[in-house]
Order: sequence, then structure tokens, then C-alpha cells
Amino acid sequence: MIGWIHRARRTQTISPRNRTRALSYFVAINLLRIAILAGTSDNSFFQADYAWPPLFLWIAEKMRFPRFLACGGTFFLTVFVLSADTLSAESQRFHWGIEAIPQFLGAYHDLPWALILPVAAVILALAIIATAGLFVARRRPLAIWPLLMVFGLLSVADLIAGTGRYRAVYGKYNILTAASQSLVSTYAGMMKEPSFTPIRQGTMYSNIAFGNPPSQILSIAFESYGLAWRKDRRDALIAPLLKEVSGLYVIDRASHHFQGNTFQGEVRELCGLQMQGYPRTGKLSTGFDQCLPARLARRGYDTWALHGNGGEFYSRKTFYPLLGFRHAEFYDDFKRRSDRKPQCSGTVFQGICDEQVYERALSLFDGKRRFVHVMTLDTHLPVRSAQFPSCSASFEDDSGLCGYDRLVERSMRQLGAALRRAKSKPDVIFIYGDHAPPFAGQADRDVFHHDRIPFLRLRRLS
Repeated sequence: MIGWIHRARRTQTISPRNRTRALSYFVAINLLRIAILAGTSDNSFFQADYAWPPLFLWIAEKMRFPRFLACGGTFFLTVFVLSADTLSAESQRFHWGIEAIPQFLGAYHDLPWALILPVAAVILALAIIATAGLFVARRRPLAIWPLLMVFGLLSVADLIAGTGRYRAVYGKYNILTAASQSLVSTYAGMMKEPSFTPIRQGTMYSNIAFGNPPSQILSIAFESYGLAWRKDRRDALIAPLLKEVSGLYVIDRASHHFQGNTFQGEVRELCGLQMQGYPRTGKLSTGFDQCLPARLARRGYDTWALHGNGGEFYSRKTFYPLLGFRHAEFYDDFKRRSDRKPQCSGTVFQGICDEQVYERALSLFDGKRRFVHVMTLDTHLPVRSAQFPSCSASFEDDSGLCGYDRLVERSMRQLGAALRRAKSKPDVIFIYGDHAPPFAGQADRDVFHHDRIPFLRLRRLS
């Protein structure tokens, strides 16, 4: 009886405001999330992870944690949930798995900090505001049961709707999702070796690996080069290149499927493999020794890989030699060699502009057997907006698309001009997208195929 009276007294101290504080936190932050992600490909309504901070605070109050521990733990969980949600949303938009995060962290000095730092500042500000909101009327206990009841109803609705949590399905909505679940399962899967599926046809690898390849080959993995649905847009993107190489090369145009991010796109073309997951440094699965650079090197070709960004990004400094490249040059190498301005002002990344990389690549051809691979950088999103007439009329109706088109056309024009000036020209050139351009807005992404990229082959005229 005495215990019941004590419980009743404690219940009376919970004000109506405190009864809904946890629920208000959960609903408010999710409504803000829905508003921010409106127009993107995220099809979830409620992020389940936002229930963790108020649940921890409730436990801390019940167990009479010190105030600093209750505040610190709640703030830490809020930052974690906001970060996980942001990473999950970005990974879906950019077509790379969140298992790529260690690859980015390893290249911290080459990352676009001008973009990352403001996002981090917003996350911290939101975490401070959200945590402060939970500590309103701190001396009175927090009621968790309204939140648990609503969370249970959302879970039931999600099951009834049959939308399957944690899946990115176009055209379907997930009532409830959880970024932390995706993070945990993904990083648990990283303990395993990556898997490889052979691609039988359509890639650069299948074009030249099994035949009698020409002596001088140039491979260009073109960053974010997407396959536009409209023909006039496809034509506009390569029109400057066609003009420059007219009379020098004949161009065969095709397209094929892509999956994954930039490095997976390189592996697709260089090895004829669809790679799931990421190989850990020094612990690779079988298959890389049969990649095109390794095959050609065994046949006497001098193999080169060039990239305007740093070699730590995607661990290229380690993986390029394992793919069979005998030489690899990155941002630091270009800085040491060039008297020109090393930093490219047209990209948020620290790197060399495509024009300088093209010139270096073409200077390597001297009539001997050479295979040179270029990974471009200029068109890496985000790109600056632009207005017509700085871009093709096919893209004039959208400033973001206009800015993208301007950079693609510029890079294509610079490649064509460098080819025309080159003393010794490659016999065959392959140009292919790594993945579709990952625009923030769904409408801009829908301008391009979601699962196909362009594939160009330039054959030198005799």
C-alpha cells in the first residue's frame, strides 16, 4: 500500500507538458526531417532512431544519473542519430553504400570540407536545440509511454502497409525506417570479403581483354556522366567533343547498366566485374589479377592511372597497383610537376582540373604499347548553378542542370582540343560514366536513367 502511494505521488508530479515532451520531440524532429527531404528520393516518413534520445533520458531519470551524464548521453545520441540519418540519405542519393565511409575518412584532406563543415555545423546546432527541448522542466520526470504507444502504432501501420523497413524502393513509402539498423548491418557485412559478379559484355574490359588490342589505349572514367532520357540532351553533352575530333576519330555510342559508386564504376570497366562491398587494404578477393591493366602489363604494355584528386580517396594509391597499373599519379604528383595553378577552382574537391590531366595522359603516348586510365573530377557534384547561354539550350530550363551541362561540355571540349593537339594520338579511346549524376532533387535526377550510363568508343581513322 505504501509503495502504491509513492508511485501515485510520483505520477502526480508528471505535468501534462512532461507527458507529451518525448512524443513532441519525436514528432517535431521527424516533421522537420520530412520537410527537409521533400523532393528527394527518400520515401520514409518517420525515422525510428529519434526515439533513442528521449528513451535514454527517461532511463537516466529513473536511475538517477548525474545531470551531466544524462545531458551528455542524450546529446551524443542525438548527434549520432542525426549523423546516421544524414549519411543514410546521402548514400541513397549518391548511389554508394554507407560502407564507403571509411574510404572517405582515409582521404580526409582531399574531401570537400567547404561543403562538409556547414552540414556538420547544422547537425550540431540541431542536436543542441533538440537536446535542450528535451530538458524543459528538467526537475520533473519524463513520461515515455505516449511515445512508446505512438511508436507501436507506427510499427503496426508499417507492417500492414507491407513497405518493408530499411529498403530503398522507388515509388513505395516506408512509414518507419531506421538508419542505425542499416549502419550496423552494413558494417557487420564489411567484415566479409567483397563479392564479384562477372559482366559478360558491354564494358571496356569485354571490348579488348580477349582480342588483339591496339597498341595505344586511353580509358576515361567520366565523373557523374549520366545517360539523359532525351536525345537532344545526350547529343548536347558530347557535341563539343564531336566537333573537335571530327576527321580524327569515329565514335560508337552505346550504354550499359551501372551499380554503385565511382570506384565500383572503375572496377566495372577495368575488370569486367560488378563489385559488391569494398575490399580492405592488403586483403583482396580473387579477380583483380585478371583486370585489364594487369592483363595488358603481362603483354608488355606500360600501364598508367591518373586522377586529379588525392590517392587516398577510395584507397586508389593502394588499389591501382593491385589492378595492374605500374604507374599512378594523383594531386600531389601534379602539384610537384606543374608551374600552373594546381588547385582547380571549378570543383569543391581539392584537385587538378581535367584539362591538365588530359594533357598529361596524352603526353604519355609515344607510339609504344601504352594503356592510360584517367578518372576525371571536374563534374563531381555538387556543381555551381549557371544560366543560359553558358550551357546548351537543352538544359536552359534548370540552373542546376545548366551548371552540370556547362562542366560536362567544357571537359569534353578540353579533351577534344587536347586530342587534336597531341603529337601521338591513342588508337582507341573509351569514355564512360561511373554513375548517374546524384542531384539533390528528384526532378533533376529523373532527367537521367537511374541504372544506365553512356559508353563511347572512339576509333582512330587511318
